[in-house]
Amino acid sequence: MQAYPPNNTKDRPNILIIFTDDHRYDAIGALGNGQVRTPNIDALINSGTTFSNAYIQGANSGAVCAPSRAQLLTGRGVFDLPDGNGHYFPESMVSLPTALGNTGYFTFITGKSHNGPEASMRGFKAGAKLYGLSNGYYVPHFRMPYQDFREDGAYDRAHLYFVDGKEHDVKLNPDENLHHIGPHSSEIFAKAAINFLEGYDKKDPFLLYLPFHAPHDTRNAPVEYHEMYPIEEIKLPVNFKSMHPFDNGDLYIRDEKLAPYPRTKLDTKKQLADYYAIITHMDDQIGKVLQTLEQKGIRDNTIIVFASDSGLGMGSHGLFGKQNLYEDGGIHVPLVFNGPGIPKNEKRNTLCYTFDIFPTICELTGTEVPNSVKGKSLVKSIQDSTTVPIRKELYFGYTHTQRALRNERFKLIEYVVQGRRYTQLFDIQNDPYETNDLSKESNYAGTLEDLRRRLRTHRKKGLQWEDKFWTNF
Repeated sequence: MQAYPPNNTKDRPNILIIFTDDHRYDAIGALGNGQVRTPNIDALINSGTTFSNAYIQGANSGAVCAPSRAQLLTGRGVFDLPDGNGHYFPESMVSLPTALGNTGYFTFITGKSHNGPEASMRGFKAGAKLYGLSNGYYVPHFRMPYQDFREDGAYDRAHLYFVDGKEHDVKLNPDENLHHIGPHSSEIFAKAAINFLEGYDKKDPFLLYLPFHAPHDTRNAPVEYHEMYPIEEIKLPVNFKSMHPFDNGDLYIRDEKLAPYPRTKLDTKKQLADYYAIITHMDDQIGKVLQTLEQKGIRDNTIIVFASDSGLGMGSHGLFGKQNLYEDGGIHVPLVFNGPGIPKNEKRNTLCYTFDIFPTICELTGTEVPNSVKGKSLVKSIQDSTTVPIRKELYFGYTHTQRALRNERFKLIEYVVQGRRYTQLFDIQNDPYETNDLSKESNYAGTLEDLRRRLRTHRKKGLQWEDKFWTNF
């Protein structure tokens, strides 16, 4: 195994971070889903190390994308971000591209950004085809507005890319251009990444940050990909419900309104088919980027990190969005490390967050971890499956309504919604789909009280936005 940190700066690997959007942990073939086709992501998993218990920590707004991406870029959990939203973060919170750029890495971004222009671009030296910095957000993947890279973070211009291959200046309301159909967002981002790789001729190593917008809705892909998933062949999630059993505080947020109430089996299958189609299409684009690494002869010196900014309900527990703390559809996400020095076809069960990616990359590249980073490096876990876990438990939160604590076996979820309290306790080891609530079982009373005590301990360490809603808990 290659020694880390590298012996000298010339040995430092390139870094490619592929960050997908609303991608459930189980919506990948190699992670147990026999329906969705993801051969390129599967290949990364089969030749890399996967963390099967990786999570986002949560969000303080329904736009989970923003705090999740801020956690990745800052190496800090949601309770250590201003207001827990991640739309901005101060310069005292050193970003990953800043940390790597200060040590000689050339940093490049293409794809979705959702943290405000300045925060999103901080530390990047170049970029192309940026999405999510302005308005025009919930639009089909075939007609999204893209903006050019500006290192100063000041953005006042957007383009739509149409089938004629040209740029067209537009107002930031794509509804005025309904008759135009252009390349899919995943194709545009992958092509921008490929162009960067093909033209890169510097001796310095690079950080290529490739955050896709797929498989976020609207879940539209080229027709041939939808044809791969006949609705009648789609299987429902094991924990499918027609409705969530109680008010979790956000049952009528935008994501949940994408499906009818009560949830129907037919509509859920239709939406799952579309979900799998856009994932397979994105997987093909990822494959083109990986092929370019091979053609450039730099694949063997590139560490690839694959992860997602959140899960997605897609019918599990009667939910369709990511505004929850369930394993399926909320906080549980894929996390894969692949490249030189990374064990092949191995899984790690250690509990971790996506904001641990930052210090892990620092250790893998011999970069000093900034003092502002709160995450923990996963390198020891990557190198040795028997190493002591870096955490014994994980703490989660969603807005002022939901809190959760998970250890290696159990998970407690507490809800406070309009003055009413709900409790759920699950045995994750034996009930990974969270179908059997044990909170009222006398045999688990001690476990419940212990987890509640630990949850209170974490809550008291939170920032003001976290504390003020739970003073009576």
